[in-house]
Amino acid sequence: MTGIYYEADLDMLNLVFWCVTPDGRFDLRPGKREIRRCAFWPPDDLPRPISDYTILRIRDALNGGRYPLPVEVGPHRWIE
Repeated sequence: MTGIYYEADLDMLNLVFWCVTPDGRFDLRPGKREIRRCAFWPPDDLPRPISDYTILRIRDALNGGRYPLPVEVGPHRWIE
């Protein structure tokens, strides 16, 4: 687990996990009709629009974050 985030305005906990495939490979295939494409993006060049909260969770995971207690986050801000 790389993070536990508490959204007070929704009274919701979000748990974020770091996962690794057994063979170390990723087979990206959209599995649902609403997903047209899957891709990896460099952390410094994530696609827009994106929520500041999404960027926070990605950075925490990539920085090796291990947070035993919830981190409270405020309302999300969209970045264009």
